[in-house]
Amino acid sequence: MDMGGHCLDLLEMFFGKVAKVSCLIGNTIHSYRSEDSAVATLFFEKGALATVDTFFCIPDAGSKNVLELYGSQGAILAQGTIGQGPAGKMVAFLEGDDRAYDAQQARAADQGVAIEPEPVNTYQAEVEEFGQAVLEDRQPKIGGDLGLRSQKILAACYESARSGQVVAVT
Repeated sequence: MDMGGHCLDLLEMFFGKVAKVSCLIGNTIHSYRSEDSAVATLFFEKGALATVDTFFCIPDAGSKNVLELYGSQGAILAQGTIGQGPAGKMVAFLEGDDRAYDAQQARAADQGVAIEPEPVNTYQAEVEEFGQAVLEDRQPKIGGDLGLRSQKILAACYESARSGQVVAVT
């Protein structure tokens, strides 16, 4: 899962705690000590499901860094937003409560609504916040408990990949 941990953090922020995982990993192209490809299915305590795929065996030009969030009232699609630069774009496609599933799959060519937050280099913001917390002798806004939580999810992913079983996150 290597760098996929960032996606796990983000998904827990949106959907709550991950209860269990199923994961496959491989060294498709590179002979890294860590895998160059991984796919994890996450099962959340509140019933949501998610898939995270992370590949370091795809050329940069082919890797589009896409986050897709789907729910009962629409979707948010983000491209190029997870990374070291303050870049990317997000679009929301929202329908509201009154629309049900259309078995005909008839879809309008809706362009969605752009979501345009102030661009931030998230890596730089994390380092700056931690530095400020040290200077101000206070706890950082994101504490070690969330880092430990991420490590537990990653450990469950690796155990699942090793055992071929669905693994509970403890």
